[in-house]
Amino acid sequence: MSARRMDQTVVNNHGAFIWRIAKLLRGTYKPAQNGAVILVLRHVDAARAGDAS
Repeated sequence: MSARRMDQTVVNNHGAFIWRIAKLLRGTYKPAQNGAVILVLRHVDAARAGDAS
């Protein structure tokens, strides 16, 4: 397996881990707090995808 492919696998595994946590947290926050949680998750997802600005 190439290093690039292995790096992508690690990134995908981390992303899946983060989204599993997000699913567990769903319903934990009040509706007014959902925007902040979603914003953080979007930043994490963008960083994972490599296009964070």
